[in-house]
Amino acid sequence: MASTDSTNTSDNSSTDAPKDTPRVDFYVTKAKTPAPQFALETACRIADKAFSAGHRIHICLEDANECEKLDALLWTFRDGSFIPHEVSDSPIENCPVTLSTSISLEHSDMLLNIAHKVPENFMRFQRIAEVINNQPESVVAGRERYRFYRENGLNPQHHEVS
Repeated sequence: MASTDSTNTSDNSSTDAPKDTPRVDFYVTKAKTPAPQFALETACRIADKAFSAGHRIHICLEDANECEKLDALLWTFRDGSFIPHEVSDSPIENCPVTLSTSISLEHSDMLLNIAHKVPENFMRFQRIAEVINNQPESVVAGRERYRFYRENGLNPQHHEVS
């Protein structure tokens, strides 16, 4: 596993997976930042870079409360940054970033997963970014998803972030 402190969202990858399979990146913290806040702030940074690179992003969260928090944070997390987004369980054609507790949206090419569940239809995404905080349940669920991707022929990359 490679380690870095960046939130790289470029399409250059050193994975061994075939080109028609998703690139999977795990962003993991060892920091003492409160876990939910870390996950949301990291999601904002990844979404900002991916949006700037032209990706259509769906952010899957654990519950409606997380959706509300991330919705507010995306408007304010950095001066001069604007990420157009909506909280929606249905595809929104002209909206490049959507947030919800489901993963069934068809219009996105990138999934940013903060939820603890394995994404449905994960092979349809070009990119999958998994955010893992320092809470035991997040770490255990992250390890299960990492193993799941490996068992399905993907080569997830590991990035430590602070």
